[in-house]
Amino acid sequence: CLASGKTSHNPLTPKYPDFSGTVSHVQDNQYEIKGVVTNDKLKYHITEVPYGYDREKYVSILDKLEEDNKIVSYVDSCDESGFNFTVKVTREQKKKAEEDPHAYFKLVKKHSENLTTLDENGKLKVFETVHDLVQYFYSYRVKKAGEFVEFKRQQLAQEIRFIEDKISFITDIVDGAIEISKMKKADVLDYIKDRITNEEYGKSFVNLPIYTMTQEEIDSLNSNLDSKKAELVWWENATAESYYLGQLKEI
Repeated sequence: CLASGKTSHNPLTPKYPDFSGTVSHVQDNQYEIKGVVTNDKLKYHITEVPYGYDREKYVSILDKLEEDNKIVSYVDSCDESGFNFTVKVTREQKKKAEEDPHAYFKLVKKHSENLTTLDENGKLKVFETVHDLVQYFYSYRVKKAGEFVEFKRQQLAQEIRFIEDKISFITDIVDGAIEISKMKKADVLDYIKDRITNEEYGKSFVNLPIYTMTQEEIDSLNSNLDSKKAELVWWENATAESYYLGQLKEI
């Protein structure tokens, strides 16, 4: 499962358009494709050949079987509706054919199915199994989720510092520690740099509207600060995997 970083190894069986035979998983990315053959006494009716074979290819196979004395003859009745071969055999040939008709009439084809995709850098990447593809995708998404979690932590920490510094500046004004109405802008900037914060955003404090320099504004900022701190706690407790899985549940 995704939560453990593991996925089911159930194979993704290939499907082919207008193919009536069977496709079965052998191992890893190996599959076995079989045509369709039925028996009627000393005749075999072949109505599907392995996917990828055309009429000419299978006719050459039947010619070789006839040449090797494994069949008596065959009739080619293929038309636009599909494959249709009638193969005649002797009783002795039938005994051998009945052991495995698909193998006897060369109606089995091995096939390797690789999954080809573009990776996160736009480069071609080949996977042998669905499990490998899903595992790669999952690991990549968890990695990106971890980067986002760290981004949110840093973003919130910065917002918290900004709010705390803004509260400190307005508090100094409310408490009378600084009278900006009697100071030059340069002196206010020096005060902010020396007493409040060295951060670039501190310069914006000199442009605060006069109506924000009140106890009400301080109370509002403190409420916002508590909210931001609670949000930061959530992100600090989050892991890359827990955040990613949470996002999946919301889809």
